[in-house]
Amino acid sequence: MSTADSANVVKAFFADMTTGGLDAALKHAHPNFTWWAAGAGEIQEQLPAIGALLAKNMKGPLSMKVHAMTAEGERVAVEAESHGELNNGAIYNNHYHFLFIVRDGKITAIKEYNDTKHASDVLGFLFA
Repeated sequence: MSTADSANVVKAFFADMTTGGLDAALKHAHPNFTWWAAGAGEIQEQLPAIGALLAKNMKGPLSMKVHAMTAEGERVAVEAESHGELNNGAIYNNHYHFLFIVRDGKITAIKEYNDTKHASDVLGFLFA
């Protein structure tokens, strides 16, 4: 796969996440992909529950804006920002750095770094 192809898979992932949610974005992932998140570790097994909790507790979709992307071969680094309003009126506006590994047109690994304090402050009640 070319660098441009890898970047296009990741662009489609974020576009689908913003318009269709996590389930829509995960169609770009290989069935055996891994997702590691700072402060949580491996989370791919919990993604259905996380997606359901967010959908239930948010007024609308969680938008994801890509600020910058750098791709080299199968590796795609992304600086992104989320924004969404919860039913309780709180605003979830986190900043991220993601590293995606893309092979054969599918995401095989995601590493997510974010402001874990903001995530805990705003979303912690969902996982208590």
